[in-house]
Amino acid sequence: MVARDSRAVCGLCAGIRHHAVVANVVRTWGPVIVWMALIFVLSSQSSDGRHSDLVIVLRKGAHVCEYLILTVLLRRCVRPSLAALIALGYAASDEWHQTFVPGREGVPRDVAIDGIGIALATVLMPRIRRSRIT
Repeated sequence: MVARDSRAVCGLCAGIRHHAVVANVVRTWGPVIVWMALIFVLSSQSSDGRHSDLVIVLRKGAHVCEYLILTVLLRRCVRPSLAALIALGYAASDEWHQTFVPGREGVPRDVAIDGIGIALATVLMPRIRRSRIT
């Protein structure tokens, strides 16, 4: 019979510390991955292209909110400038993805609209944090 290290939680792990690191990564990056997956699923929905002006405004507002939230979640994981770059890169890749979806189109204008949400998160987050401190 082989003696096992009492600190080892499973055969693959060197110890409990490994589980704490994994838990921390899941806690910080998990919401980002889930939110990105939600954006991907919503972008995968086909469209007939006919929408009222109100629906178009609401959809563009939803884009701003989606990417504001993504940027806030990313800021929990990386420095603010990198969070903004990752979010902007994801916005561009999302528009490219939409070129493969029937009835959808990927246009630079929508990346700019997503950029409004990214910019809002980048500008407002430090101000919100400062107001909580004071």
